[in-house]
Amino acid sequence: MKLSKLYENLCSYDTRNPRYDAEYDSDFEARSISCYCDNCFYGRDELAMIIVNMLSYANDEQKGINQFISSTNNLDRDMSTMLDSREEAFEDMQNKILELINTLL
Repeated sequence: MKLSKLYENLCSYDTRNPRYDAEYDSDFEARSISCYCDNCFYGRDELAMIIVNMLSYANDEQKGINQFISSTNNLDRDMSTMLDSREEAFEDMQNKILELINTLL
């Protein structure tokens, strides 16, 4: 599943949703108590927000790893290999999360 498909499951009034129309939707607040868009009503928004937050956290972790690598000039070969495998694990985790979303939808 692509991230754009995930964003389609966010509240219809969330600006990240590709179906958001600023001309008509700008007066309504996303995820408000009175929101009855299909995604909020059927709980798709809540699940999508959990996954977006998980992916955001994973991205932040990956950025921290990349900053560590770039700021450390004296990494030995073993440390570099370990960090490369962690990057592969991050990508694998992201793919599994997106697969889970696909099976739930």
